[in-house]
Amino acid sequence: MCQWDTTGVQYACGHYIVTSKDHKNDCGSRYCTKSSKHPRECRSSDCKQYYGPDSTQRASISTAYCTTCYEAFFSHLPRR
Repeated sequence: MCQWDTTGVQYACGHYIVTSKDHKNDCGSRYCTKSSKHPRECRSSDCKQYYGPDSTQRASISTAYCTTCYEAFFSHLPRR
């Protein structure tokens, strides 16, 4: 299963948001649709259709919550 090396932001809520996909690691499998070795004419539903988990993650750390969590947890509070 092919994977990506990514760069992103690790938020205080625990979410990791990818800001760039730096390099694709090709697994070299003919049964992975994301691999350069996969035959173009293959239409089998048995082949792997998705990327695996990121191979490496270079993250900057943020003390804030991601946008989704911030809106979910704090949008109901009155504004000052």
